[in-house]
Amino acid sequence: MRSRILLSVVLVAMIALLYACSGRPTDQPAAVGDPSPAVTSSPSAGSASHRAPSAAGSQTHGTSPASKSKAGTSAPKTTVHTKPPVTKPPVTAHPPTQPAGPLRFGPIAPGTSYGPAIDISPDRRALTLTFDAFEIEVGNGEQTPTIVSRSYPLVVPLTGAVQKATVEFHASGFVFADRDTTATLTLAVNGYQSVKSWSPDIDDDFVQTLRLPATPNSYHVSVSLQLRQRSGKPEATGYLNVLSIDAQIV
Repeated sequence: MRSRILLSVVLVAMIALLYACSGRPTDQPAAVGDPSPAVTSSPSAGSASHRAPSAAGSQTHGTSPASKSKAGTSAPKTTVHTKPPVTKPPVTAHPPTQPAGPLRFGPIAPGTSYGPAIDISPDRRALTLTFDAFEIEVGNGEQTPTIVSRSYPLVVPLTGAVQKATVEFHASGFVFADRDTTATLTLAVNGYQSVKSWSPDIDDDFVQTLRLPATPNSYHVSVSLQLRQRSGKPEATGYLNVLSIDAQIV
């Protein structure tokens, strides 16, 4: 009887020692023949039990940066620099520009020399100056200088828009020269010249022409007459005049 009791005590002590070594609490005795966890645990079970604290720890203590920001840590504020408003100068209203019309002759002051009369067409694109006494003469039974000359200046303005056009100037008159006299007429406009010379023994009408590009500008017109006697021939005679100056825009 005592030997059975002693055997039971030894058996219980051995079981308690085994449970103490395996990690089970001693207050939950395992059934006899139950395999030890150390013997039956597989590598996958062991790795799962090893990862469990990490998962539990991440649920308890892990906090992402986004959750921290939402929890109370606000993002840094961005400072926006704005420019002061630009004050534009007041706009002055101007009346609409009227389109320029076609080229035409402006006001003309012909002066009083040689008694010119001026006639301008209704569209102001043609004009005529008529003279009473724009002329020169040598000889004719009178003592005269060997060279006689005379000129007439005129300013003709053009107004309007720039166009592809031409302005023509014409000097019309009469020339007479005997065999000892020569005659010359010079028509000049803004530095351009048209010169006509007649040899002795001439008796004829003439029209001298000068053409220039037509632009809004002032045209300075000059008509010059000259008679020249041959040296030593005071009896030589000659006559030259300009009856009209015509201008037109074409």
